[in-house]
Amino acid sequence: MYLLFSRNETMLGGTNGLTNFRYFLGFDLYSNDVKTGLYIFTVCMVCVVFYFSRRLTASKFGKILIGIRDSESRLRFAGYKVVNYQTAVFVIGALIAAFAGMLYLPQTGIITPGRMDVKASIEMLIWVALGGRGQLKGAILGALIVNVLYSLFTSIIPEAWPYILGILYIVTVLYLDEGIIGFIGSIGKKLKIKKIFIS
Repeated sequence: MYLLFSRNETMLGGTNGLTNFRYFLGFDLYSNDVKTGLYIFTVCMVCVVFYFSRRLTASKFGKILIGIRDSESRLRFAGYKVVNYQTAVFVIGALIAAFAGMLYLPQTGIITPGRMDVKASIEMLIWVALGGRGQLKGAILGALIVNVLYSLFTSIIPEAWPYILGILYIVTVLYLDEGIIGFIGSIGKKLKIKKIFIS
C-alpha cells in the first residue's frame, strides 16, 4: 500500500501526499474556532472509544480475547473459533484507526505515505509498551507522552527522533516491562506494604 500510494500515477500526490485541505463541510479548517472545535471533538471521541473498549473487554467477548492472548491453544481445544474472534477484533481496531484518520486529516491538513512507514508503526508499538501493555489507559498515556516528546524533539533536533524512539523502546523493554502504569502501580503496592509494616 505504501508503494501504491507513493506512485504518481495514482494521482494521490506521490511522496508529497494529499495537501491543501482548507475547507470541510463549509468550515474553514484554518480558523482558530474550527481548530478548537475539532480538538474538543477529538478528545470527546477518545473518551467514547475508551468507554466502548472498556465495556468490550469486560464483556464475555473481551474475556475470550484475553484468554486467546494468554493461551490461544487452550481456547482452541475448548471449542472456541479463535480465528473468528481474532478477525472480529481486527475489524474493530481497523474501524477505530480509520475514524482516527478521519479526525487526523482535517487537523493537520496533510496526509502522506510516510504515515504508513515502519517508523509510524514503531511509534504506535511504543505508545502501548511505554504506557502499559494490557491496559487501555496505558495506551492513551503512552500516546500522549510519546507525541509530546515528538513535538519537542522534532522542533529542536528533528534528525534525532528515530534515535529517541529507539532509546524509549530499549528503556521500556529493560526497565519498564509493565509500562508507566505498571510502574506506578508497583510503587503504590510498595507504599501500602510499608504502611502496613509501620502501623
